[in-house]
Amino acid sequence: LPFFKAHTNHELAQDLYDMAVSEFQKENVDYSLELLKKSIQFDPAFADAYETVGVILGRKTQYEEAITWMDKLLAVNSASVMAHTNKSLFLMKLGRIEEAEAEKGMATVKSFAVFGEEAKLKKALEAEKQKKEVDMLKREGMFKQVLEIDEDDTVALYGLADIAFYREDYKRAVENLEKVVKLDEKYSVA
Repeated sequence: LPFFKAHTNHELAQDLYDMAVSEFQKENVDYSLELLKKSIQFDPAFADAYETVGVILGRKTQYEEAITWMDKLLAVNSASVMAHTNKSLFLMKLGRIEEAEAEKGMATVKSFAVFGEEAKLKKALEAEKQKKEVDMLKREGMFKQVLEIDEDDTVALYGLADIAFYREDYKRAVENLEKVVKLDEKYSVA
């Protein structure tokens, strides 16, 4: 039918996951678990579903089974901090203190790794921003040189407007764009 849309397995898994969360909020815990497990059948790499099954089982005090689900989560997402954190909690509840402390340590190590990756990304974004600003300064200098020769050069005026917009100097951007349109009303981009 024309209104039928084929869904990917991940989309189906996400829909089942959302239904499971809704059912859990209505306190239909067993049905929620059933939906989560079906979600995983559609997308065996759906980490959130594994974690949620484990957390629900933990709330039901089924700690051994909850630990098994955290291990399954680690199999699909070895970087999961929450898998180790939850495992630590469940092991504590079982009185297995040494194992719980080891899992807590693993969670800490993995959280540092996550923060390290975030710091690298932030540094890379900052370097890209600086590189773009250097490029903007170079372009701005070229446009100004052109305008010294011909103050009605629409390309240079538009270029300065673009740079002003990037720098969030909207007043200057509009002023330059208005000059461009006055000079060439067919300059559609302006």
